[in-house]
Amino acid sequence: MTLEPHVLDAEDASRAKEAGVTKEALIEAAQVAFNFNLIDRLADSFEFAVPLSEGFSKMVPILLKKGYRI
Repeated sequence: MTLEPHVLDAEDASRAKEAGVTKEALIEAAQVAFNFNLIDRLADSFEFAVPLSEGFSKMVPILLKKGYRI
């Protein structure tokens, strides 16, 4: 979706729906991908420091409780 958005089309969404994925889940997946893409590009642009694995580990309980919802 990031590197080759032109290869995605309605047929991809139809196949996902046939596999049991809901429209809402597809929309949420696209939103999560967009947010990660945006944050990653901003982090690269502003040269954000990447935390050590301990920093990521501290975020796990928060993400498990709240998820990625904004």
